[in-house]
Amino acid sequence: MVSDQGPFGVLAIGLIAGWIAQRVVDRRLRLWNCLLLGALGAVSGASLSRLFGLAFSGVLGTLALSTIGSTFLLAAYVLLRRGR
Repeated sequence: MVSDQGPFGVLAIGLIAGWIAQRVVDRRLRLWNCLLLGALGAVSGASLSRLFGLAFSGVLGTLALSTIGSTFLLAAYVLLRRGR
């Protein structure tokens, strides 16, 4: 998935994916939270893509996958927080 991007590439993609996700869900997050959300989104996005049989490659594919996963995670978090 993101192994060919290198550590700085993975961090940059994770940060961008987290930032996009926070804009989509309309939440404000700190830099580290965006980075963590992007990294977790990459993992969850990869799991979702395998589940649905989708394939993504390259930097843009990795960014799309990470953004989808990050948006899903952030939306789930917001929904769970509203239930309290």
